[in-house]
Amino acid sequence: MTCPIADELRAAYHELTPATRKVADYLIDNWIEAVHLSAEEVGDRAGSSQSATARLAYALGYSSFTELRQHLQDTLQQQLRRAPRVQDLADQSTAELMQSVVASDRENLRQILDNNGIEGVKEVARLLSEAGRIAIVGARNSGAVGLLLWMHLNEIRTDVDNLVVNLHNPFDLIKSYGEDDVVVALSFPRYSKETTQVVDFARGRGSSVVAVTDRVFSPVGRAADMCLTVGVDSPGYFNSHVATVSLVNILIVLISAVFRKGESAEYLEDIDRVFTTYDMLSDTDDFSEGGNSSV
Repeated sequence: MTCPIADELRAAYHELTPATRKVADYLIDNWIEAVHLSAEEVGDRAGSSQSATARLAYALGYSSFTELRQHLQDTLQQQLRRAPRVQDLADQSTAELMQSVVASDRENLRQILDNNGIEGVKEVARLLSEAGRIAIVGARNSGAVGLLLWMHLNEIRTDVDNLVVNLHNPFDLIKSYGEDDVVVALSFPRYSKETTQVVDFARGRGSSVVAVTDRVFSPVGRAADMCLTVGVDSPGYFNSHVATVSLVNILIVLISAVFRKGESAEYLEDIDRVFTTYDMLSDTDDFSEGGNSSV
């Protein structure tokens, strides 16, 4: 298995001392072994020292080697869980499969407020309400959830951009962003290097970065100003984004009903008038009587 911090180590390599480079070389080749070792043991096996191991962790943005090791342990557990899933699923009945998926999604939903707290989610909603411009950044399935967030934000405010990094060149747009603007980066295993690069670029422009990811130690989580975590565990091979979509819904409700109540109502009324004028919907329900304005 490829070392999950190999790219970070190589990017920082030219700035490391000879002692920390020895530790970096060891982790690239022996990271699975390192998940069970102390900083002192890693230093010894690398032909270096405990202090060099700690300095390397700091250089990569971790508060300690313990935090770095926890990231490696979490990544290893995820990769090991994925490997046998296809065969495990084939051995279950249809009812068992459906029940396990629902149970897993229910647990992911429960963790949204437990992991982030009401005030944590509220602060992100406030930031998105007050931002000059917002860019939503994601790759592959993260980009699909980002598209939903972009669509709903566009219905209640202006100046929102959607950037799927494997379809667009986000740097062309982000280079015009500044201190009043916010980049929302969605990134889940297996993490996209391009998304992390956009986050670093945005921070260099002075923009605030909000990460929506599975843990604070993820590449975008550690680089962000604010981080919201959601569970994406699933009995299947692929990530489940039920909780991610629910978090998007929470943010949209807070923004539209709390922070931008009057403005959001005006935007939604304009959308309704467009739908009515151009006969864009197949039903004639009045949106103000319980429907919604999204298609």
